[in-house]
Amino acid sequence: MSPAPRTERPTHSAAALAALLEQPPPTEEQTAVIEAPLAPMLVVAGAGSGKTETMASRVVWLIANGIVEPRQVLGLTFTRKAAHELAERIGARLGALAAALRAEGLAVPRGLERGGVDLVGQRPVVHTYNGFALDLVREHALAVGIDPELTMMSTSASWQLAHEIVEGWDDSLDLEASPATLTAALLSLTSSLADHLVTPAQLEAHLREIHTHLSQIPLQVEGRRRPTPKDVAKVLGALESRLALLPLLERFAEIRTESSALDFADQVSLAARVAREVPAAGALARRMHRVVLLDEFQDTSVAQLQMLTDLFGPGHAACAVGDPQQAIYGWRGASASSLAGFADAF
Repeated sequence: MSPAPRTERPTHSAAALAALLEQPPPTEEQTAVIEAPLAPMLVVAGAGSGKTETMASRVVWLIANGIVEPRQVLGLTFTRKAAHELAERIGARLGALAAALRAEGLAVPRGLERGGVDLVGQRPVVHTYNGFALDLVREHALAVGIDPELTMMSTSASWQLAHEIVEGWDDSLDLEASPATLTAALLSLTSSLADHLVTPAQLEAHLREIHTHLSQIPLQVEGRRRPTPKDVAKVLGALESRLALLPLLERFAEIRTESSALDFADQVSLAARVAREVPAAGALARRMHRVVLLDEFQDTSVAQLQMLTDLFGPGHAACAVGDPQQAIYGWRGASASSLAGFADAF
């Protein structure tokens, strides 16, 4: 086990490190983020304001001042491309830092002792949100009764399985839509429930409550009964169609569980379950990742926010960066309210 990180006053300012690495000096606002203490922090900034650059500079500042070691930093973002670019940027910057400090005859921080132009040694961990979730599920699968030898289903495999369920269902599925349309609806509903951490039973209860309410709206006008308004009838029909899909949705989930196969929607919902039900998972995550950088946080779903909250919890040094004007995953349960959710949770 490595010794505890040093806690003395930082010796390298953000501006001094930028000069040492021949980078543009940070603005006053960027400096406030880079030099912030180890505590929860929410950074809201617009497009082109240098959010990713500031995140990379904060990692360099923390490591240069011995506050954390490289391997204790976790960065999460949405795409593999973005994760690769962030990891490359931080890695190159840390390699340059080690070389520059050595050239100046200054002490090289722990974890970078062998660092050169290309960082050799410890590296910060950078994942996609879903990749991190999948690793968490695999590591703690047995603790929640899941086979650790699980497999990931491709998008086409998920579609094929859902389509086979639709095609093979009995005549009780009295819907006019085509099998392809029903398959798409089944997959969409599965994803929505996972992103919002809602069970089929909860959805059924909610849909029936709405249906009952609409069905009981008084339709008497001047003593005569009038037909159900078109808009109300349309909503009632949509509710009935969705209720008809619930048995298929449950069967889709059963088959995935029986075959230890996950689709894209399962990764984070199961990870949220691990974070909620396995205290050791959170304890290990907090010990391994003393600093957590959360990129594009406005696009996180309910399940992702819950997973991160239960893993790291209030007070942990998590830095969420986002811009409510750039949210693009609203169809998947994300909203600008994730930013406020971070503030409440951490």
